[in-house]
Amino acid sequence: MIERHEIAEKISSFQEADVALDHIRQHLEQPQELPDMILLDLNMPVMDGWEFLDEMTLLKPLYPKPLRIYIVSSSPDEADIARAKTYEIVTGYLVKPLTSDIILSLAQNPV
Repeated sequence: MIERHEIAEKISSFQEADVALDHIRQHLEQPQELPDMILLDLNMPVMDGWEFLDEMTLLKPLYPKPLRIYIVSSSPDEADIARAKTYEIVTGYLVKPLTSDIILSLAQNPV
């Protein structure tokens, strides 16, 4: 959907959170290689989204540019939404399925 609406110059996708974190750590001195926005699923193999957020909280002071992190989940669970709000680095919580309107609104709201 992001590609179809042409709202990003570059899209990277990672199936495992630890691989995404490795990419971020390796490129902290190359801001052009780092994302401006992360769409984060909570349910991933190896490391879940909450663990990713814990690690990103530690990395955030080193992150060289503004970053928006949206949790994207199939769970409208109030406990998950409340937990997401405890993370300063989380910009928002989106419930699947995402629509074109949601994707377009993300692109129109820069950091």
